[in-house]
Amino acid sequence: MTDQPLRQRDGDQALPVAGRERVTDALIEDLRARTALGIQRYGRPLETFNGRDALKDALEECLDLAQYLKQALMERDALTADARLAAADALAQAVAEAWADAERMIGMDQHEPHAYAVDGRVVQVMFDALDAYRDATATGEVGS
Repeated sequence: MTDQPLRQRDGDQALPVAGRERVTDALIEDLRARTALGIQRYGRPLETFNGRDALKDALEECLDLAQYLKQALMERDALTADARLAAADALAQAVAEAWADAERMIGMDQHEPHAYAVDGRVVQVMFDALDAYRDATATGEVGS
């Protein structure tokens, strides 16, 4: 930790907040485990002048890393999209249930004009949301 004031430059991410685990400590443990694996596989730890081209090895490892990073980003984005769809489905279900309650409370037909007050709330939003959900379901944008 430092006693100097923290500075942020234009375009930087927000300064970090207190976290749970120290990354460097975990990385040191990973390096120790990796060294042990190298000794198990090759009979010795990674050493200089070992007859291999370290730059070529490093480049190949970086290419693998780039693929793993891209995979993780793609999977994270897909999970985020799935979560958004699940939230949209849950919201649409809640709107549909609220709409059914509103219909029962005021005895209205779905084809009547879309602005009625129910318990002081305007159900226009429910109509619009339900219509949007039905449209999205019909086009396959949201699961039914």
